[in-house]
Amino acid sequence: YGFGKAPLVVKVTGATQSPLTLTIGGGDVTGAKVYVARDAETGVLVVNKHFRDAFDKDPRGLRDTAALRFRSPDVKSLQLTTAQGQAAALTATKKSWTLKVGAEAYGQRANAKTVEDLVRKLSDLRATRYLGDGAAALAKHGLTKPQRTLVVNDGQAHALLLGGPCPGHREERVAGRKGKYTAAFCLRAKELKALSVKVDD
Repeated sequence: YGFGKAPLVVKVTGATQSPLTLTIGGGDVTGAKVYVARDAETGVLVVNKHFRDAFDKDPRGLRDTAALRFRSPDVKSLQLTTAQGQAAALTATKKSWTLKVGAEAYGQRANAKTVEDLVRKLSDLRATRYLGDGAAALAKHGLTKPQRTLVVNDGQAHALLLGGPCPGHREERVAGRKGKYTAAFCLRAKELKALSVKVDD
């Protein structure tokens, strides 16, 4: 049944009173089915090969690719650098947004549609590849002193650190995040360019 040749073992906890172990072996003569043994039972099940395909993955393929994970409806503020290189802060009061550029004391009304579109683009950013985890990865890729930083706050601050070109991938840029899942990764340059807003947008 193919259980002795590097079988795929799946352990499931919480679904049953005791942990469940499934050992997925080789395929049958048709190639459309695979053999499965359950715990210490002597019988063997035959299931569709898609069952094995669903689990037989590189663990990296299971990783969340979202650059930042936050709740868009709860975003209350944004801090970013504008296309002109100015530091800008956007703050929400109910459904109205206020923009402060540089050291402005009072700020001005912001275009709510533009801000909401910016929040959506940040939420949609996806890593094309991971370069490493932890503070050491940020340091290795120059993100301890990022070229730009964007911070979105939904009750908790989420910082996106932006650096130089992604090694070996000219159309991507190095980026990173701090916090519970500190990591360095690459993002598509054209998607980051869409985040470069102007004050008069």
